[in-house]
Amino acid sequence: MLMAMLRSAVAADPAKIALVCGDERISYAELEQRVARCAGGLRGLGVKEGDCVATVLANGPPFVIAFLATAALRAIFLPLNPNYTKAELQRFIADAEPRVVIAGGGEPAGATPFTELQGPEQRQDHGPFAGRALYLYTSGSTDTYKRVCCTQENLYYEALNFVETVSLTKDDTILCAIPLFHSYGLGNCLLDALYVGATLVILDPAESDGGEAPFVNRCARLAELIRTEKVRFYPGVPYQFSVLASLPEQFPIDFSGVRLCISSGDVLPSRTYGRFLARFGQPIRSLYGSTEAGSIAIDLSPPDMLQTESVGRPLRNVAIEIREGEIWVKSPTLPPGGYDNRPALSTETFRDGFYKTGDLGALDADGRLRITGRKQSFVDIAGYKVDIAEVEEVLSHCPGVEEAAALGVVIESMGALIKAVVVPKDGWRENDIRAFCRKQLAFVKVPRII
Repeated sequence: MLMAMLRSAVAADPAKIALVCGDERISYAELEQRVARCAGGLRGLGVKEGDCVATVLANGPPFVIAFLATAALRAIFLPLNPNYTKAELQRFIADAEPRVVIAGGGEPAGATPFTELQGPEQRQDHGPFAGRALYLYTSGSTDTYKRVCCTQENLYYEALNFVETVSLTKDDTILCAIPLFHSYGLGNCLLDALYVGATLVILDPAESDGGEAPFVNRCARLAELIRTEKVRFYPGVPYQFSVLASLPEQFPIDFSGVRLCISSGDVLPSRTYGRFLARFGQPIRSLYGSTEAGSIAIDLSPPDMLQTESVGRPLRNVAIEIREGEIWVKSPTLPPGGYDNRPALSTETFRDGFYKTGDLGALDADGRLRITGRKQSFVDIAGYKVDIAEVEEVLSHCPGVEEAAALGVVIESMGALIKAVVVPKDGWRENDIRAFCRKQLAFVKVPRII
């Protein structure tokens, strides 16, 4: 089904620009050719239907091409965060057992550099394929991570449900400034662009001190892309909107041509909403979703009727029920196998065609959803979700820690960060514990305060 989407976009306008990233401008016809060559390279490495292909790639054309090439072979794509530590990458690779790991260079050890995936064009044309297509993990700790396997049909409906709800078209150029390895970036940037044949503009992840540059350092480039590429749709996270709203008045950024800004990944603070609206005259629409269910609800109310505590009505083809105060969701985006590495938990969480979200909520008389509480312990750090349970588990395995607890805190001059409270063993100091965490956790998950 994904390849049918690509072929449809090529047939509609082969010369239309599909991807913009840095100096690269790739048409839909060229994208199809690159995907076919990459699929040939993967086939040469022995990848066949049902195999897993893992990637450790930053946002950019290689990610998009590898994703579609994997789909062309009817294999299963596993996108991994390039900022993961070696221990984190090994944990996921051991669980998913990919046949091939693709990386930007040679890391992790044994990975195939993307530049080597150039084979004879491999094109599949055996009719629509709706089977297994994407592995996503909802958490990263050794005991609690859960893996879902979305089908190509799930991903097709992820795009269809959102596009038809918000009336996205091929002329709605999409700006991608969120990670494509996350379900939000993959679904509401890449899949939406592919479904309608729109241009996807990728904010290239500029490097800084060996890692991705902070978002605030890339705002000038973001402003340039909005202007030069005539961006119409901007999906972001609360952290990004907060940074943008805090830019100096003289900062040259103009959102007047953007027709839709959405925020997801965490609750959008009313203060951020108000400051962004005052600064740019643009309302931010809250989108509610999850890894397990994709996009669920969005608030498309007229600007004067928007409520920051509301996430709006269900998307097309999505049903919401409130059972004993908890939000249950039914949608064609739900993975048919639930958690395919946690069967007992899957039986508990996926029932009668519904997904039990673990979030608390209420529906008003007009069918709008309001989130009243969250059962899961996630903290938003610089736009990334951090599972407190994962941090606590790593601390519990630290040789210098007797007991530990972690929580998210907000420091005025530093923003949101992780704070750990520990009972240390003799001879262990704060820096020793933090050094241990750095070997096990991505940078945003490491406790800044101990």
